Amino acid sequence: EKDERGTDILIESVRLMKITICQRIIAIFITTDNDDWRKQAIEAGVADALLRLFTSYPMELITPSHAWAFFVLTFIADSKICFKAFQKIPYAGLFRLLDHPDIAVVNRASISINNILVGGSQSTPDAQPHPHFKAVSTIGGIDKLYSLYKKNPTSSIKDKAALCIGQLFRGKEIPDPSMRKDIIAFHKEASNSPDEHLRDAATRGLRFLAQNAVNRAEIESDNITS
Repeated sequence: EKDERGTDILIESVRLMKITICQRIIAIFITTDNDDWRKQAIEAGVADALLRLFTSYPMELITPSHAWAFFVLTFIADSKICFKAFQKIPYAGLFRLLDHPDIAVVNRASISINNILVGGSQSTPDAQPHPHFKAVSTIGGIDKLYSLYKKNPTSSIKDKAALCIGQLFRGKEIPDPSMRKDIIAFHKEASNSPDEHLRDAATRGLRFLAQNAVNRAEIESDNITS
């Protein structure tokens, strides 16, 4: 992490260096499922440095390489390692990327958010609220996810936005009636998807949502239950 000061040439050199470092991070982690390496990189401050960049960098200077470098760090198989690594994540920078004009950046950001939330979902009891609910809701993240879902820029991004909301409202009523209807309808349809990963994620989401009586009534409204 280096300040961008000096002449235009020096500033551009630092910016290119940051992109090169991100590309090296991607090259290291895209071909390995070694959770310990990811844990070490996160503990060394790599994820925090990227999150600060996402928060403060001009949006037009944030590239897919920046977003991919963060994404590969969230691709952790062991949910407990993922949960511990991102337990106190400052979400603002990551959610800022959801407004990026490049769909590739938005896609990687949405997958990264989902990966982190899955780590929290799988590492804590189903009967408890999602551990990241407060952190996301206080920055307006839930509304941003729903807005992204409604925009439907791609099916992948729409899916991830809905799945994130389903996890965040584990055992909690979705208070907005339109959001509740849309998100539950998505989960019900996706729970029958031929895509195994989407089907399993949506089924888990329905189980989380059904713990609340109001959500459960919506789930059962057309006699299709979780």
